[in-house]
Amino acid sequence: MTHHTIHPIKVDGTRRPIPKALTLPILISLTALISACDKSPDKAAEKPASAVQATPAQVAPIFAPIQAVTQSLKATQPNCRGDNCSQANAQRLVFAPPHQWINPLVDAQLVILADGGINETPPQGKTIQARLNEFVQPDPELEGLSVGAYEMDIKSSISDQRDYFLSIALEGYYYTGGAHGSAVQRYLNLDRRSQKTLSLDDILLPQQKEKLKALVYQRFVAWVKSNDMGSDIAEYEKMWPFHLSEEWTLNDKGLVLVYGQYEVGPYVVGMPEFEVAYSELVGIVKPDYRFAVKPIAGMSQPPVTR
Repeated sequence: MTHHTIHPIKVDGTRRPIPKALTLPILISLTALISACDKSPDKAAEKPASAVQATPAQVAPIFAPIQAVTQSLKATQPNCRGDNCSQANAQRLVFAPPHQWINPLVDAQLVILADGGINETPPQGKTIQARLNEFVQPDPELEGLSVGAYEMDIKSSISDQRDYFLSIALEGYYYTGGAHGSAVQRYLNLDRRSQKTLSLDDILLPQQKEKLKALVYQRFVAWVKSNDMGSDIAEYEKMWPFHLSEEWTLNDKGLVLVYGQYEVGPYVVGMPEFEVAYSELVGIVKPDYRFAVKPIAGMSQPPVTR
């Protein structure tokens, strides 16, 4: 700090001392003036890190819940009257802008379901309605025979959404004769940040799939025993070998692996689900997909429109 000397007042050519009563106020004024001059624009703008406010770009975006409406599609066997007519129904989710990018992804999965749910890619050039119409057409090879009505019901619904993760459940039921119908359960999982579908591999950390498989296998073994399907797991697996399903979703507790009919057990056990808690998935599932306990507020099933 620069030291300044207060010189005596010069009156009529003679230097006279400043009265003591004025010395202190003058010193205070000079000190304030010098302090103001020493503050450069850069120093004046400096703030402690705790006082710096984050800009919008620094704050992770929060994705609001997505709403959709459900469009009902239907086809009935032509030239058929009464209760014994084949029918096909579909419940199609429709997302409004700016989420319309989801619509073709859902439609593709519904076309797969309308084709029996056994393929991974939809048949070329088919729409949901076209496939429903094909399903209810009489089979020429069965003409003249007494056969029951065929039935197909497929639907899509929002299963879960938490921040940027969106899971859409895809369900199909089919009856084409026989003692009972069959069912299919699938999930379309999406990351809204990239607007891309997510496979199981996409949410796992590198080289962690075997660890996940081991965790799910523990639940499989417990499930077999709890359902009295056999205490000898090795013997049971000769008929129903375990594998890690590629059908999955996330819920408020953890990762859920879903198995189809006859995949890991007889028809009577339905479509088993095995859940692994988020707490057990540390080091296995990427942190981006280990979510908080509660789903984001406002999640609800879409209204049905016709």
